[in-house]
Amino acid sequence: MRRLVAAMLLLVGMALGQAALNQPLPVAEDVIIGKLPNGLTYYVRKNSEPKDRAELRLVVNAGSNQEDDDQKGLAHFLEHMLFKGTERFPGLEIINFLEKIGMRFGPDINAFTSFDETGYILKIPTTDPAVVQKAFDVLQDWAQSATLADADVKAESGVIVEEERTRERTASGRINKQLIELLASGSRYAERRPIGDMNIVRANPTEAIRRFYRDWYRPDLMAVVAVGDFDPKVVEEIIQKNFAGLKNPANPRPRQSYTIPAQSADTYKVLRDPEFPATQVSLYGLKPATPERTLGDVKNRIRGELFAAMMATRLDDLASGPNPPFVQAEAGRSGFVRTHDIEELSAQAREGQESVALEALVTELRRARLGFTQAELERAKAQLLARYQKNFNERDKRSSSDLADAYVDVFLSGAVPTSDQADYELAQRFIGELTLGDVNAYAQAFLAGPKYVLAIRPEKAGLAPLSEADLQKIVAQAEAKPVQAYREAATNAALLEKIPAPASITKENKQPTYTELVLANGARVLYKKTDFKADEVLFRAYSPGGASLYSDEDYPEARILPAVVDQSGLGSLERNQLTRVLAGKQVAVTPFINEREEGMQGNSTAKDLETLFQLVYLYFTQPRADQAIFEKEKQSRLEAAQNRALNPISALQDVLDEYRLPGTIRGHAFSIEALQKLDRERGLAIYKERFSNAANFTFVFVGSFDEEKLKDFAQKYLGTLPSKNTKDTWKNVFPKVNYTKTEKNVYRGKDERGYAVVYYATPLEFSLKNSVVASALRNLLDIRTTEELREKLGGIYSAGVNINLVRDPYPEASALIQFSCDPKKAEELLGALFKVIEEVKTQGASEVNLGKVREQLKRAREEALRTNSFWLARLVNFAQYPDLDPNDTQSYFSTVDSLTSQDLQQMAQTLFKDNYLKGVLYPEAMKP
Repeated sequence: MRRLVAAMLLLVGMALGQAALNQPLPVAEDVIIGKLPNGLTYYVRKNSEPKDRAELRLVVNAGSNQEDDDQKGLAHFLEHMLFKGTERFPGLEIINFLEKIGMRFGPDINAFTSFDETGYILKIPTTDPAVVQKAFDVLQDWAQSATLADADVKAESGVIVEEERTRERTASGRINKQLIELLASGSRYAERRPIGDMNIVRANPTEAIRRFYRDWYRPDLMAVVAVGDFDPKVVEEIIQKNFAGLKNPANPRPRQSYTIPAQSADTYKVLRDPEFPATQVSLYGLKPATPERTLGDVKNRIRGELFAAMMATRLDDLASGPNPPFVQAEAGRSGFVRTHDIEELSAQAREGQESVALEALVTELRRARLGFTQAELERAKAQLLARYQKNFNERDKRSSSDLADAYVDVFLSGAVPTSDQADYELAQRFIGELTLGDVNAYAQAFLAGPKYVLAIRPEKAGLAPLSEADLQKIVAQAEAKPVQAYREAATNAALLEKIPAPASITKENKQPTYTELVLANGARVLYKKTDFKADEVLFRAYSPGGASLYSDEDYPEARILPAVVDQSGLGSLERNQLTRVLAGKQVAVTPFINEREEGMQGNSTAKDLETLFQLVYLYFTQPRADQAIFEKEKQSRLEAAQNRALNPISALQDVLDEYRLPGTIRGHAFSIEALQKLDRERGLAIYKERFSNAANFTFVFVGSFDEEKLKDFAQKYLGTLPSKNTKDTWKNVFPKVNYTKTEKNVYRGKDERGYAVVYYATPLEFSLKNSVVASALRNLLDIRTTEELREKLGGIYSAGVNINLVRDPYPEASALIQFSCDPKKAEELLGALFKVIEEVKTQGASEVNLGKVREQLKRAREEALRTNSFWLARLVNFAQYPDLDPNDTQSYFSTVDSLTSQDLQQMAQTLFKDNYLKGVLYPEAMKP
């Protein structure tokens, strides 16, 4: 047994400030790292976010690359099988146990398989030691006691076939397959995509799965990770007791590592798909992965982050200027496979304009190699340092899930797990030390050497042809043109030239969970100071009205122009000037106009809260809708509308939209005709109208702020906003639908993929009880559809089940259930779904399932109560509906505890009547 402990934090700063770059990184002292005699590694760390929860991981250093030729896809198949029964948890008892303690399959219970590794994920409550022990028993059984019965393998093969259908038989799935095979050509990675070969999957490969399990699920290739609200010594002892007895094979197979051969020359490729709705151009280059083990590794990563930040600003300037060469673009380095990172310079191009976008990318890469400016570097440093400062401020509020995933990466990559203190001090040091010469050298090396030049485009009639030779010619011509070094005009303007004099507070109402202010102009403020995050402030502004107050002719402008305002400059500042003024600040504000409301949303750190208020003030008083931004937004939406039909699912979405909101433009995708008629001036006038009366607004703030400062900012920047003596509310322009039983089949798409939707809606008054029962019914149907359609029939990978209660425009409950499937089995699966629904209508929930949904709702609410986002939504709901009581946090739990099977049965009888939509998407080849 060994334990690695770092030096005392008091000495870290001095040591890191003086250390040579080849010095190993210091290992954090807040994580226990151990290794059992059998080779199993473990990581244990106490962390209290979220409270009374723990994140557990079992990691196997083997994935699809370790498969033999007759095992393609079986590393992933085995991952599925571990949920189908083990020595102590037969059948589906693992899922049953975890659902009984309030966890949900998917969000809290999951797994993944990649090329080089497999991982299993559990989230558990920690208040009961017996539950904690049992969860580790699950991990132990997964490690070497899986049942792997023939019948279970045969049943699960259908689920995996449906997962392949869901993930792979789409435009993005087909393009990604081509992309991986291209970038990893000549390597094991190109031959061992984790989803595998469906012919092998269908062939009942029990013995091959068992062989993979024997060969690779062994302690010397495993790690156990535990992060959460527990005593780490107790958890370490559990790991030692549970896993010390695992055995390695007498003659273990050597685990071979695989790499990707280097390119000898540039490669040009055009990828096409008849259902791909966008156009992209990219430059890719593979580089050896560099896990962070030394100070120099950290310095080089930060150097790359500075480069990426400066490139992002340059590319954004181009995308938002007049006649932009592309819609948007990005540059940077990220992980690709374990052995390689990928450098990328990519852009979304206008359709048929690949040459323009690609030439611009090549030109900007060449311009970057001519050097950045000192002003650019200083802005990027301020931006990066602000991010690291925020992360450090949040060091005691990091989620256990994020930490657990970080230790998984440490085990697999060999990186050093450093402390938050060390991370921040190294960031400070290297951001300060790195020079313009350092970053310019990085630019010289970025995408140097052989690279991939790609275009991805729709395959459709009328599109001018594009070949690999064309791409090569575009690059050659761009490289031959002269390029000037980057220049920019200095920006010395302030965000707000004159600070308004503070208005008075006419009302202050302190409540147990929030405070209400009313300002002199009638604006209302609701705020809640929290300690859930150390350096986070969330913001929403709400005002009733929205696009409902405008005619159908004005509706597109009302909905779309706020996006133009958001992307434009502000006040006297052009967009590129605004970006520079805000450099180094962690703040964002976005205005919007929805169907029945207008408002803003945003966030900031405590330090940048005043800037958030200033942005709000300017979005009210000095909004802009710059012509270039308007044209860009209009053209992007037009292109998306023109290509929308390429995506087969759009036809089914249109059926659903028309069923829910028949005969209206509202709530539907915008037509090409409507987009062509967009009027910038009319849209800006509508925006100004909706944001002309602060007295109609409630401003909500939740997070870690100084209350006195917040009140001061509210008086200066909200209390001085223009207001009127009148108040608006939304107008009911929405059709009241008389839902009828409707069955509609649509035929789109080339691949053998079906998609089914069932939609119910019925009038129902809102109440806490109805809301809780609806949520419980959703969870019950999630459990039962998984059991019947996935586990019993093997017909789906997963079903989406959503049940909502709304008050406006009409009080009603609705349910939307949807899934991807074999189109030939769609009717059978829909029949099984209706059978589940009928079961709930006639029998309600079993005692076991009722207990599960109660626990799931309570566990989810316990966690939500400790988040800023929950309280933001709660106070916004209070602004909309004053009869709600934000202070009452206990009635929810008592209502959940009082849930009965009859409650769910009655809700099902109310909601699931014989007036519903059943829509099925079939491939074109099945059209009668």
